[in-house]
Amino acid sequence: QTTLPLTGLQDGENAVIDAQIKGNDTTAGVGCRAAVAFRAKAVVLKELTMTHRYSSATVTTDKLAAAQPAFTFVPGTPFSFRISVSNSDRVKELFIVSTKEGTKKQLPLVWNEPSGCWFGTGFFDEADHSYVPGDLTVEGTDLDGQRFVACPAVSFLFLIDPSGYAYEAVLSNRLEGATATVWYRTPDGLEMPWDAARAGQQNPVVTAADGAFAWDVPEGVWQIRLKKKGYSSAMSEWMEVPPERTNVFIPMESTDSPSVSSLSVYEDHAVVLFNTYMEIDSVTPSTVRFEGYDCTVDPIDKTESIPGSGIFYAKAFRFTPAVPFKGEVEVSFRLDRILTPDGQEKRVSVRSYNGEMLSRSFTLMGTVTTEPVALTAPETLNVAANRRAELAVFSADAAGKTVSVSCDSANVTLSADTLTLDENGSATLTVTGEMPGTATLTFAMDGTLLTARTEVTVTLPERPTVTAGDVDGDGEITSGDARLALRASVKLEDYADGSEQFLAADVDRNGTIESSDARLILRASVKLEDPAQW
Repeated sequence: QTTLPLTGLQDGENAVIDAQIKGNDTTAGVGCRAAVAFRAKAVVLKELTMTHRYSSATVTTDKLAAAQPAFTFVPGTPFSFRISVSNSDRVKELFIVSTKEGTKKQLPLVWNEPSGCWFGTGFFDEADHSYVPGDLTVEGTDLDGQRFVACPAVSFLFLIDPSGYAYEAVLSNRLEGATATVWYRTPDGLEMPWDAARAGQQNPVVTAADGAFAWDVPEGVWQIRLKKKGYSSAMSEWMEVPPERTNVFIPMESTDSPSVSSLSVYEDHAVVLFNTYMEIDSVTPSTVRFEGYDCTVDPIDKTESIPGSGIFYAKAFRFTPAVPFKGEVEVSFRLDRILTPDGQEKRVSVRSYNGEMLSRSFTLMGTVTTEPVALTAPETLNVAANRRAELAVFSADAAGKTVSVSCDSANVTLSADTLTLDENGSATLTVTGEMPGTATLTFAMDGTLLTARTEVTVTLPERPTVTAGDVDGDGEITSGDARLALRASVKLEDYADGSEQFLAADVDRNGTIESSDARLILRASVKLEDPAQW
């Protein structure tokens, strides 16, 4: 790239430019020729500003080749342009033109005399408001009827969703800790992970408690792939983007065999809770035997895998005896092998949603206890970001019982995911606010149907109420306060940003503690400054 001086040309005259490589025999004679027309009053782009929804970006003539900002594309939302060109008095009509795959679509621009600019708002394709613009040029017709192009192509990066979440067995059972990677398929069929750095994003991402993943990607063909230890890898279908893909729900299957999480026995029924969702028809009085008792079995938390699928799973099952349970009860979880009528051996056991059975037969003992009747937790809890709050969970007659805690959002973190009720039937959970928003905590007592919920609201922390200049908080502004501020300015005192001492010492409110703050405090201590004016 170089700059060539073109002198002595008359208006409308062409200059012919030759470029040639001089090197070895393989490059000898390689070159090209181009004609450049000189126009004394050529229409040339000076500045282009594009706005889409809440985002705006401006490019100028000297920065056309620079990487342009990324826009989140929102179908159905019009584009707005503000364009400045030289020699506008020579323009008959002007357009912003989108070129993609050799096809041009244009949006007309209107001259605005007071601003000296051209404006346009609308869609490049009125029949398709999901059209994503390609390379943009400013083109038009001059007063002589000649077509012109006022600038080289400008390329913006338009980004569109795919988003969704990972789940196990049923949609409501979100999966935390899965590594989600979005892949891109090139026009020639090459598949590769997307480099998200230019768009200010990360790829891959790890799902939080809500199982969610999300990116804004350029137009193209995309796929989301999931990995998690102990689970089979999973992936979405390849998706054309646009349109927006906001409901990409991907199931993952555990590779483990099911196990029993808890057994609770009461006089009139027993509850068996598995560690995962089970095929309902596999949990029967034959595969789970209460020795010495004839029982019927019913799923407690029967849940449809995907709405409309007709496939149901459950984790908890209620066994009802023909006569009341008494004392200690022996429960056998069977893994049997039987011969089918055609002589084939068949394994018979409880089965999880992934088709896995128990790894072996085993027996548990359950003692008849009094069933807790309620589990309570606060309905609401407010906590500030970067602050902690405690809540109490309670259930009478449930000393020693375990309560599982789950959260549907990364807006908070919890001190534990299981709680053990003390001799009074209570336990305390510490909740830390991470970012403003909401979260739902769900408490479930193992071995029972008892649940409780708490809606958590995370707010911005309140700014402490302090008196500017009163660094030591004694209610007076003295030379001692000035000394503390001076020590903080040279790092001999360490006041955390946003703390009461920091806010009191930063009297000029510029976000740092400096010697000038100490000087103002010292002047205020001898009545040469009015702190009310700070």
